Amino acid sequence: TDDYRSGVIATQHLIEQGCKNPVFLSPSDRLSVCNRRYEGFKSALLSTQLPQRKDRFIMVDCHDRGESLTAQLKTVLQNDLSVDGVVASVEDIAIHCYLACKELNILIPDRLQIIAFTTINTADIFSPTLTTITQPAFETGREAATILFDLIDKKQPKPNPAPVILPSILIKRASTRAVTPG
Repeated sequence: TDDYRSGVIATQHLIEQGCKNPVFLSPSDRLSVCNRRYEGFKSALLSTQLPQRKDRFIMVDCHDRGESLTAQLKTVLQNDLSVDGVVASVEDIAIHCYLACKELNILIPDRLQIIAFTTINTADIFSPTLTTITQPAFETGREAATILFDLIDKKQPKPNPAPVILPSILIKRASTRAVTPG
């Protein structure tokens, strides 16, 4: 998938919904997929009039997916009350972001809007439902299998050097919505 473009789309969506201070949450600064999404996030922010801040990339430790991750996200949200949007680079972060918001009595999307990259089909059971950039996991696997079988059957002597890029899809749900001035 085009993770850079998906990062742009996710961030633009938050900005269009009225977010002025979104952050990008990632489990690592060494995962190329997360880095490409973050580059898209930064690019989308640069195209706006929003103030540029260096602390928009926040790394959280996802190895302990229990209370530790929720506690880290609570700290992030408590330390900077201006954060009004989250781009969660992986679904675990979004799940624990919801838990942190619940414990801190932060209303989604009134106070904090959340969008996540995911392949899960459970976004509709979140309350409020989770806006997602859905990755085409099945199609990716099918395309990879087709290439592999072509190599095995020698229909193609070597891998095609042209990358196959499958589109991701923004699915707008209730965790993001336009902020009304009040």
